[in-house]
Amino acid sequence: MLMMTVAVLGLVLWEKRRWWWAAVVLLALAASIKLPVMLLAPLLIFAVLRAQDSWGRRAWIFVASAFLGAAAMLATYIPYWPPWQNLGGLGDMFATQRTYTIASLVRLSLAKLQVPAPYDFQIPRTIGMIIFIACYVVLLRRIWTGKMGLYTAGFWAMFIYLLTSTSYRIWYPLWAIPLGILAHSELRDAILLARMRWRIYLLSLTSELSVLMFILLWRWVLNGVVLFKAYWFFSHLITIPWQFGVPLLAPLLIRRRPPEDGTQLHVEGLHQAVTQPG
Repeated sequence: MLMMTVAVLGLVLWEKRRWWWAAVVLLALAASIKLPVMLLAPLLIFAVLRAQDSWGRRAWIFVASAFLGAAAMLATYIPYWPPWQNLGGLGDMFATQRTYTIASLVRLSLAKLQVPAPYDFQIPRTIGMIIFIACYVVLLRRIWTGKMGLYTAGFWAMFIYLLTSTSYRIWYPLWAIPLGILAHSELRDAILLARMRWRIYLLSLTSELSVLMFILLWRWVLNGVVLFKAYWFFSHLITIPWQFGVPLLAPLLIRRRPPEDGTQLHVEGLHQAVTQPG
């Protein structure tokens, strides 16, 4: 939460004040707290550069941003120099953590099909990276063309990362939820707004209630006494669709009703909950 507080403050200073230098420094400091927030950095840079009126100024801001960001992160590492051991531990985490993700479920499935290590892990990790990069490029393009706001793109970057990464903890949705809340200020389409509201609610709900999957269901019910003995593959089959599928897919059920008089559109079940001034 400290990481996201600092990062969100930087994004807000850009959106409200157009202080690109403050946004860059704060995002670098947030990344010094925890690295995944760096996923927001290219989105911020694209938003800043798009707002400039000449390529010369864009080039100057790009170079200045790189310098400011590197200097801010370097300043935080000086008391803990050298940083190589920390960076090595980070690499080990990316290479070995395999917990309650779609990639982890694929790995367990490949292991059941007798795919040898390390390919059982490298295959889903590589596929996940390709999917994430492709989606991220789309987000960058939509920011550059003005079709998506910075908060909305940030939410989707974090959420897609959770879907495609190899590691997951039940507090990781805190990376996406604040950005999804801020995205309400950017969305003007009633359907998109309603879906975002429900996606944030459901992501919060499934994250909290995943404790029931991890602890209560597995250890108290699927313990070989009430039901059969639990094991990793079956636990993944239950947890992953609940954790990721519900917030991703359930809001898509919100659809527009056919116009009743040729002009008015309703959001089914939510038209009274969605209001946008202006």
